[in-house]
Order: sequence, then structure tokens, then C-alpha cells
Amino acid sequence: MPGVDDDAVARQYATPANLTARMALHERFGNADVPWQTWVFDQLELRPGERVLEVGCGTGALWRGNSGRLPADVAVALSDRSAGMLDRARDAIGAMLVTADVAALPFADASFDIAVANHMLYHATDPGQAIGELARVLTPSGRLIAATNGAGHLEELRELIAAYGEDPGPSLAARFALENGGHLLAEWFGTVEARRRDDVLRVDDPDALVAYVASMARGPATLDLQALAADVTRKIRRDGAIELRTCSGLFIAREPR
Repeated sequence: MPGVDDDAVARQYATPANLTARMALHERFGNADVPWQTWVFDQLELRPGERVLEVGCGTGALWRGNSGRLPADVAVALSDRSAGMLDRARDAIGAMLVTADVAALPFADASFDIAVANHMLYHATDPGQAIGELARVLTPSGRLIAATNGAGHLEELRELIAAYGEDPGPSLAARFALENGGHLLAEWFGTVEARRRDDVLRVDDPDALVAYVASMARGPATLDLQALAADVTRKIRRDGAIELRTCSGLFIAREPR
């Protein structure tokens, strides 16, 4: 995608630090009935004995919070192209750990009943190729659960970043978003269902918000973080919190071709 530095994005995920800062904002300040990872796990509808692959597993957060909910004999494989992420995921659940790029998965055809791509397909340089690989490793009755964001996601945060010295540029999520993800999936799957899960973060800790901004690929190099932190602190003192809208959801794709 023009304007997106894929190498810079890859570098920021070499260790879990940046991802952890971002997840913490959602975990601490979200207002949905259940946490995001719980909601995603519910959509998997796991059955005993199924084989599951998560690509771009990051720190293993999906399984760390749901390890006690696995049906009997479910076998989980976690993959990520970052060895640093896999080191952190190691204690999340008893699983096979594989360093791999989603564009070239080291698994035989029809190896899994479920594949999970939790906010990661937009990190693929070619999401269509990645989806094709996921379809390949699924059984004919398998399903792919692919989470992403939509238009307006954290728009208030993007405006804040722009006000302090950096053009946020195109959203990385635009590669595979709620608006176009269904079309991309339909190239490789017979049926595609979309499910939304929006929220509002009420952030009353300026340090948490500044940490999120600092975790972004270009943020620390070009943003006036000190001025941004002072402004965020003033706004929270005045209003009690800063509200950020999240526009997220997932697709359930079945009948891989």
C-alpha cells in the first residue's frame, strides 16, 4: 500500500512492547460487556478434537485469557513471523509454536479445522495471497475467523496525532478492513459472514494514551510527545476522560476453495 513502510511496521513488532501498550489501552478503558479476546473466542465456536491455527498470534493474548475454556482434545498451533512475539506467547497455552509468515505457511493442505487471524491480515503485504494460504491449510469444512477494524476506528486519536506534528497517513487496516475484507475473502471462500463489535474507550490516564501513541511505528521520531502529553493531561483534567471510538469486528469465512 502506498505510504505504508512495511519494514518499519515489522520492526515495531520485533518485541512485544509496542503491541502490549496498544492492547492495554483497550483492556483498561473499553466499555463493552465482555473483553475483546473473550468475544473473539466466543465466535470460534470450538468443538472437541478440532485443530486450530492462529497466524500472527502476537503475545498469545487470545489464548491466555481463554485457556480454561478449550474443549477436550483441541490442538492449537500458534504462528508469528516475530520470534520475540512467540517467546512471549510460549506460556499462554500448551501449543505448537512456529515462526512463519502467513504468505508461506509451513503446513500441509487441509491441516486445520479453524484458522484465526486476529487483527493481522492487514499486516500482510498481499492480504489476498495470505487468505489463499489460509484457505489452503483448512479442511473443506474448515472456517477462518478474521478480525479487523473499520472506517472511523480511533479517528479521534488520528486527529490528535496530526495536531502534534505527524500526518498519520493511510490506515494500515485499509488493506483488509470491515469495508473490503468480505470481498477479499469471497475470492477464496464460499460463504462469508461479518459481525461487528464497536466500543468507546473512556481514557482517564494520560500516560496510557501517550504510551499508545509512542508505540506507533513513526510516532516517537516525528511527534512532539511532550506537547501532546501536556494537552492530553489538560483535557482529561477538564473533561474527566478522552473518548475514543473503536470500530471493529470480524469475518467468519467458510467453504474454503
